[in-house]
Amino acid sequence: MEEIIYYLLSFFCGVLPPIVWLSFYLREDQRPEPKRMVILIFVLGALFVFPAAALQSLILNLFSFFGIPEPYFSFLKDFFVIALLEEVFKFLPIFFFVFKSREFDEPVDGMIYMIISALGFAACENFFAILNLKPEQFPLSQLYFSLIFGTTLLRFLGPVFLHSLASAIFGYFVSLYYFKKRKISILFLGLFLASLLHFAFNFSIISIAKEKSFSFGTYYLIVLFLLGMGILVHQLFKRLKK
Repeated sequence: MEEIIYYLLSFFCGVLPPIVWLSFYLREDQRPEPKRMVILIFVLGALFVFPAAALQSLILNLFSFFGIPEPYFSFLKDFFVIALLEEVFKFLPIFFFVFKSREFDEPVDGMIYMIISALGFAACENFFAILNLKPEQFPLSQLYFSLIFGTTLLRFLGPVFLHSLASAIFGYFVSLYYFKKRKISILFLGLFLASLLHFAFNFSIISIAKEKSFSFGTYYLIVLFLLGMGILVHQLFKRLKK
């Protein structure tokens, strides 16, 4: 019985934060997308976690095989293998399914669909992150529930928010490419910027994890960083709505 509760709780806490952010972002669309398309892209975003993780593992094994030294290994892993590859895989549902859909009919849709895919991706990541809080280590007790809900809250304010913001910025360039300029360089620019911001966030989190003492300044900078990204995304939405 405890195992069933554990899996249900992991699923609920994994999916809830992306759903909350999704309901917030969908309000930006004055002509709401069909529910079937929202569900499809969300689910595809979640499913693309698996090939992304497999490719990441393969590339990291190759890096280890060829003996790539530090600090090059860490940079290649954090920027190319994690940040860039994840942004690519979050874009694939849009490339294969949304570009061919009649529902992709206004510029703001590029940002909306990229956010939907990103939140599906984040939901799957959340599920496995919470699943790793094994009951053997943390039995179903008040301490475990505090830990799992604390993890959910932190991921809601951190990685889930980051995924949606980075992909929203990429989505702005997706819209420019699809509706206006049709230059592949526009897509690559969006991918690079989203990956760079994704990398910067991950780097700051890794730096905090390596610190042995609490640094309020570092947390403050991360909050400002996410707030700045949020303001930028808001402005990009406004530009596409004009």
